[in-house]
Amino acid sequence: MTLLQKQSELIERYSLIEDRHERLNAIISFKLADRQLAAEERRDEWLVRGCSSQVWLRVQVAENRMEVRYAADSVMIRGLVALLVELYHGADIADARDFHPTLLEALGLDKILSPTRLHGLERVIQTFRAHVD
Repeated sequence: MTLLQKQSELIERYSLIEDRHERLNAIISFKLADRQLAAEERRDEWLVRGCSSQVWLRVQVAENRMEVRYAADSVMIRGLVALLVELYHGADIADARDFHPTLLEALGLDKILSPTRLHGLERVIQTFRAHVD
C-alpha cells in the first residue's frame, strides 16, 4: 500500500468523528504498543530536535521499507506521533522520498493544535524524510 493510500485510510477512519476536538482526543488515545520504545531504549541520537516535548524516533530501513519505533514524554504528542508512525511504518523509501503528508490538515488538526506542536510534528516528518534521502 502506498503512503497516499495509507493516508487516505487514516483520514477516512478519523473523519468519521465529526468534531475536531473529539477527533483529536481519539488520536491522542491511539497507541502503537508494539512500536513503542521502552525507557531504556530512548537514546540521544534518536531524539527529535526542535520539539517542545521529547520525542524519540528510531527509523531503520530494511529491504527498502521504513521500520519505525517511537516514544514521547507527552501523552498528546505520543498519540499524534503514533498517527504519523502508523502512516510511515512499512512505507517504501522511494514512495516516502516524494511524499508530502496532508493528514494533519485534512483532519483539521492544524486548526486546533498550537504552532509549537505543529512545528514539532513537522520536525517528526522531517526526521522520516531524512532517512530516505
